Amino acid sequence: MMKLPSTDICININPTVQEWWTSVNRFLTAVIAMAFSASSLSIASDSALRSAINGPHRIAVDSSGNLYVSEEYGKRILRLDPTTERATTIAGNGRECCSKENVPARESSVYDVYSIAVDAHGNVYIGGRDAKDGAFVRIIHAETGKIETLAREAFPGAVGVRSYDANLSDPKGIVITPEGKVLVSADESHVVVELGRTTRLVAGTEGQKGVLGRRRPC
Repeated sequence: MMKLPSTDICININPTVQEWWTSVNRFLTAVIAMAFSASSLSIASDSALRSAINGPHRIAVDSSGNLYVSEEYGKRILRLDPTTERATTIAGNGRECCSKENVPARESSVYDVYSIAVDAHGNVYIGGRDAKDGAFVRIIHAETGKIETLAREAFPGAVGVRSYDANLSDPKGIVITPEGKVLVSADESHVVVELGRTTRLVAGTEGQKGVLGRRRPC
């Protein structure tokens, strides 16, 4: 038996790497299929699902049913369109160097993405960590296709500071509310904040673990 370091779940490890990877692939395929099903669209062909994806990691779905996938190993963000059955790279140059600002998102490096979300206008938000900026939250503008940093790890604080300089280490979750507010969970700071001109506390106590966060033995 082995306990995953970040959860309270006990699991049996498969005897071979091949069997383990087969299980992971089946799980990811099921998750992607459920995401398309949830969009209530009729998909005539699954050729978009068969597009090569190099380590699917985080996923999101927009209001049109397009599926967005971050690649852990390919270091790209893909958009899979169930209508045209095409997979398009919307961000990432496939390398870990170098992240750029206000350029076409495909010219900038995008890697170690922890979270992804899409708003009602098709803007894509990603959160993660890289060697240049540390923890980050970026937006890929739907209208221009350019990438812009909304938050980077410049100062220790996560709450009540200018969003651009907020330390949201690590942004494991991003949610866009129906009103268009951007909510980010800062894992190591133990808070959920709203990004605006400054960060506003939504939940948690900065720097303080909650009782429910304590791990239990298997």
